[in-house]
Amino acid sequence: MLDLEALAQHRGSVLGLEPGVEQPSQKLFESRLWAALRGFDPQRAVYVEAESKKVGSLHVPDALMARIRIGRCISLELDDALRVAFLLRDYAALAAELPLLHARLDALRELRGAQAVDHWKALTSQGDLATFTAEILQQHYDPSYNKSMARNFSRFDAASAVRLNGIDDGDFTRAAQDVLRVDAQVGAGERHSTQMQAPTACR
Repeated sequence: MLDLEALAQHRGSVLGLEPGVEQPSQKLFESRLWAALRGFDPQRAVYVEAESKKVGSLHVPDALMARIRIGRCISLELDDALRVAFLLRDYAALAAELPLLHARLDALRELRGAQAVDHWKALTSQGDLATFTAEILQQHYDPSYNKSMARNFSRFDAASAVRLNGIDDGDFTRAAQDVLRVDAQVGAGERHSTQMQAPTACR
């Protein structure tokens, strides 16, 4: 797996930079990318999360991004309540730094409007992080993500689905096994069809 977020030290969203963490330089990021890519077997698939061209302040090289965007897509599905629980756990450090969280939310004023941003800031100030997380997913992240996927990933409409039933380590391990199984099935079908594009190295 090519973990762009780990290499960039950023989760890839307006709230994605951990408190106290600095991103590497663009040059160091590209050096890390090159080292990671050199370590892969060119005969085997490489899995990568669907990222935008920028991970925080860093740019994913155009050639790599183009390759990612023509890959087969697999959609991971998780109930909304579990998504909220996972994000509350994963972003706990940022949630504990309200001034920093509020400053980052201000970056969404132009896109989502002052009223929405002020409402989200009020929710976090009141400690209602679960409602804040559910609302920002529904009103900002999901619409933005779906629009980006439809525009940039040519095979997203044909994505296979893998469902997660929980957010513990065992749940993610089982989901990873399901991804490998589903992708192998889809890849085998493509190899037997002259109508389909050859599978790409990046998912």
